[in-house]
Amino acid sequence: MSEEAHSEIVEAKGHLIDSRLLTSVFDKVIERGARFDVLEFSIGRTNEEFSQLRLRVTADTARALKDLL
Repeated sequence: MSEEAHSEIVEAKGHLIDSRLLTSVFDKVIERGARFDVLEFSIGRTNEEFSQLRLRVTADTARALKDLL
């Protein structure tokens, strides 16, 4: 990781697993050459409950982070 790395906390709430949004988010971060750390993840236990995700996304430059977000 670069000393000049830039990070942002990203949150998502919804049917993240069923909609495959979780996989899509992870794939997009990796495709753009960035990294992520899952800080919190809770899975909804019923069809009515949403899953919640909180992660730190890190890129080598501020521009790369902005473009990704």
